[in-house]
Amino acid sequence: MAVLLGIETSTDACSVAISVDGRVEEDHRIVPRQHNALVLECIDGLVRRLDIQLADLDALAFGRGPGSFTGLRIAAGVVQGLALARGLRVISVSTLQTIAASAARLRPQAGGYVCVLRARQGELYVGAYAAADGAGGPVESQPDVRVREEDFQLPDAAGPDWVLVGASDVLSGLPGCTRVGLEDAVDAYPHAGALLEMALPRWMEGEGVSAEYALPVYLQTQLPWRKTHD
Repeated sequence: MAVLLGIETSTDACSVAISVDGRVEEDHRIVPRQHNALVLECIDGLVRRLDIQLADLDALAFGRGPGSFTGLRIAAGVVQGLALARGLRVISVSTLQTIAASAARLRPQAGGYVCVLRARQGELYVGAYAAADGAGGPVESQPDVRVREEDFQLPDAAGPDWVLVGASDVLSGLPGCTRVGLEDAVDAYPHAGALLEMALPRWMEGEGVSAEYALPVYLQTQLPWRKTHD
């Protein structure tokens, strides 16, 4: 029996999921600034629902960012503690890739996903992920970046069948692409269930690090993606 725990707290969503032999149960809540108080409660509830124990865990996965500084530290701290106590490997997954995988549940016909999160005032985290068949999830087309809002550009890879994913207030005024609309904004948050669907095959292929290397990723402000034909 393969049992994996996934935690995503990089955004306003506190999302926890457990996979037991490929069956995923998730607790996903939009609770700004309440992650620290709720994440262990979410884990305990899933353990009880699935009638397992933390001792049954085989591996852990978490959203490594980019995202909220505090939220990233919460997820990393929980998985580090569990991994250290039990000698488990940890799989880290880009929060923007998890957003793409979550959006793929809504728009499976899309060719790819340009995922946008608000960073500090006037700045954005942006990731570009092409749709892919199979369990690996959307594939990175260009590295995640942090840019000034006025420097935002669609990546070269983004075609007419790509969607722009994020909360409506963030997407407002950004150019191009079909938008994930207001009715989909909540579901565009990163889901821990989607994170686990990507982490499981990576773990089965031998990926993962020990507790001390399970660290968040913080992006520095960069120049926008450049068009190759400029």
